[in-house]
Amino acid sequence: MRLFSHIVNSKDALYLPNRWRYQVSKSQRKKIAIRKAESGQKISFSTWILKCIAQAISEHKEVHAIKKGSNKAIIYNDTDISILVEKKVNGTLVPLPLVIRKVDSKDVSEIYNEIEKAKEQTIEEGKNDVIEQTG
Repeated sequence: MRLFSHIVNSKDALYLPNRWRYQVSKSQRKKIAIRKAESGQKISFSTWILKCIAQAISEHKEVHAIKKGSNKAIIYNDTDISILVEKKVNGTLVPLPLVIRKVDSKDVSEIYNEIEKAKEQTIEEGKNDVIEQTG
């Protein structure tokens, strides 16, 4: 198929040409700007992508399953997504993981607020390896 002739597949990742990402980003950024103007909610392209991934997983739970044994799978009811959040630790920018729980049941502004809260959390060297959200 010609559609897939530009996809490069390595054993670790799937890469798409930059022009595809730009076209998707440009159209979706317009939609995000319209939603921001209409609702007044703070959202970003990243949070919109996270919500899309969570929605797709909730509609097709088998892609989020873990194989158990030779013919069984564990299928989760909730979708948790881990992302990296850049934080300053002793003056150095460090990427730290953030686990966002139940992304499928949150709206885009809730996801955005959770990421922003994690960015503001104080990190002490040697004490925090993962950013944890409570509540």
